[in-house]
Amino acid sequence: MTDLTEKDVPKTKEEIEKAEKFPIRNVIGRLWWLVLISRPDLNCAVHKCAIWQNKPSEKLWKSIMTILRYLKHTKHFGIIFARPKSNFDMTHNFLLKCFSDASFASEPGSKSRVGYFYFVLNCLVSWTSHHSTRVMSSSTEAECHALVHVGKENIWMREFLSKLNYFSENFPLVIYQDNKSAITLSSGTFTKGQNILE
Repeated sequence: MTDLTEKDVPKTKEEIEKAEKFPIRNVIGRLWWLVLISRPDLNCAVHKCAIWQNKPSEKLWKSIMTILRYLKHTKHFGIIFARPKSNFDMTHNFLLKCFSDASFASEPGSKSRVGYFYFVLNCLVSWTSHHSTRVMSSSTEAECHALVHVGKENIWMREFLSKLNYFSENFPLVIYQDNKSAITLSSGTFTKGQNILE
């Protein structure tokens, strides 16, 4: 899916009237429902369409149709919650784990995109993909921003699990992150004088 820009917004009266006939908000609302309940793979694409829904255009409608065609051919995809075949084993699995990532200055206005997938007992239970509200100054800052969101989700998830009274131990959260500088900075393992932006 190609990114939309101000150049794609209709200019003439005829183009505006034609674009307003597309049920863009209606379809985007239905797609958000799918994203939230079982299709996290659509999160980024639907978000990119949603930020342009107040400026409807033919290109936006074509992007939405691309998402719908993708859905048509991937109806067998979705999140399935299944009981593990064997007892939970901490040597091979983790109670809580998360995949976190960010893209630096990839959004309009030089904003960055951040996202994560949060798993409990190997089941995906929480996810997000959104652009930052401010401009980040480096890829390390963008990655650390994503880790901050993971930390907030982790606090909420731990409080929720503690209310269930199901797990007796306080298991660590394992975070998978691919940015060396963000890992060094968040773990506090850098030494004085070390340049973490190398």
